[in-house]
Amino acid sequence: MKNLTIQGLINELSYDLNMEELEKLVIEYQDTVIEFIINNKYNKINKREFREVYDELRSDKYFRTLALLINADDVRIAADMAYVVYTICNFPNVSDDMKAEALGLGYKLREQELGKVVSDVATNTCIILASVKGIREYNTTPFIRTKCIENILMTLPEILYNAYDEKYDTSQITVKIIFAILSKAVPDVKPGEIITAFCKTEFPTNVSGGIKSYALRLRAFLYELCGRVDEGIISNALYEASKAISRFNERHNQNETFENKYLNFKMLEAISKNSNGKEAPETLKRAYRIVDRFKQKNRKFTDLF
Repeated sequence: MKNLTIQGLINELSYDLNMEELEKLVIEYQDTVIEFIINNKYNKINKREFREVYDELRSDKYFRTLALLINADDVRIAADMAYVVYTICNFPNVSDDMKAEALGLGYKLREQELGKVVSDVATNTCIILASVKGIREYNTTPFIRTKCIENILMTLPEILYNAYDEKYDTSQITVKIIFAILSKAVPDVKPGEIITAFCKTEFPTNVSGGIKSYALRLRAFLYELCGRVDEGIISNALYEASKAISRFNERHNQNETFENKYLNFKMLEAISKNSNGKEAPETLKRAYRIVDRFKQKNRKFTDLF
């Protein structure tokens, strides 16, 4: 059997190929491309090589051929190529038009794969859009699953805002709905991985009031999730998030804390003691107690809280 490598694909693309040969190349190497991106996207060592591969995958030869196949509903295209087209175009130097096209191609692939997940059109749209940024068919590590959830969270408030019209109150976006969106996008994702991702993701501030209201709903989801799951799961998630933020601060000489993340311990403390003038729900008070215990036991991370 032919050993397919990413360098082999790059070499093949350097030849003068007709459309039939390009289509065959895209189909033949798609598993290689997916695995390369999954294994290397967050690899700090091979960053230069990774960017060079991205440039090749955005070239007219490769990207236009892939787009042609997706738009033609070619069943040979793997659904996780949705993650590929989104990822290779998610860079500042890529035009807004190409980013929009990539998202549209990814949406088309996921819609073909998932179809009608739920009856509510708005929720179904959110599930499909979020799934573009997740990996569904390949076995992945907890680190990669957490990273996928982080990527989704960065735009999920805006996705929710655009999908649900004014007749919706954000309180109608239940824990069950949010969990469905995340777990469909990243199958087999664990509650601890979701909590870790939330704790590492920056809370959006420079956004419209409507979008911010959905971000606040997601924060409430995090607090409620922490009030429901096993304390050991939450402690492990907090430890992983604390390590990640500390490493980032050391590497970039920054002072990031949980205050500007979804967790925001000070806010959790305040609302657990007074929730809109009423006694806070038990799940909220439990979440605060668990996070506070972690803070007290892990003094080396105290400054993060």
